Amino acid sequence: MTIYEKMYKKLAKIIDLDLLLKEEYLKYKSNIAMDLNINLLFRNKYSIRISLAHNYIQNGDLMCDPDMEIIIYPESKMVEALTYQDCFGYRRVYDKKGRVLPKTKNQLNTFLNQWLSNILQQNFELYKENKILRNCPKCRQLLDIKEFMTPEAKICRSCQMQSINKLAGEVNVC
Repeated sequence: MTIYEKMYKKLAKIIDLDLLLKEEYLKYKSNIAMDLNINLLFRNKYSIRISLAHNYIQNGDLMCDPDMEIIIYPESKMVEALTYQDCFGYRRVYDKKGRVLPKTKNQLNTFLNQWLSNILQQNFELYKENKILRNCPKCRQLLDIKEFMTPEAKICRSCQMQSINKLAGEVNVC
C-alpha cells in the first residue's frame, strides 16, 4: 500500500466526505488539541480539493498552525498533499508551471501522513450547531454525543440497548 492510499484510509476515518460535499465546511473538536477546520475548495468528477487546518487568533489575526491543501481521489482511494503553510512560510508541491518539486512533495506527504495519524489519536469529533456529533459505526447514523451512554461509548444508546436486549433474550433462565 502506498503512502497516498494509507493517507486516504486515515482521512476517511477522520472526516465524513459525503457530509463535507453537502456542507462545504466542517469543524471538529478535541479536548486535547486545537479545533480542526476542513473546507471544501474545489471538486470535479475525479477529485476533491480541501483545506485542513488548525487555527488560532494572535493579536486579532487568524493564524494557521498548519493549514494544508490536499487533493482526494475518491475513485482510486488516494490523497496527496498540495500545499503547506504556517506562520513561518508557504510551500507547494507543484511550481507555477505545474512541475513537481520531488523533495517538497516527499516532505509534505510525509508530514501529512504523520499529521493524520496524530489527528486520529486526538479523538476529534464533529462539531455542528453547538453540538458535538459522533458517527455510530453500528447503525451508521451521525448523532448528538448525548445519544451515547457515556462519552467513551463506541456505539449509540439505541444500538447498545438492542445488543443488551438480544443478549438477554439468549440467556436461559431456569
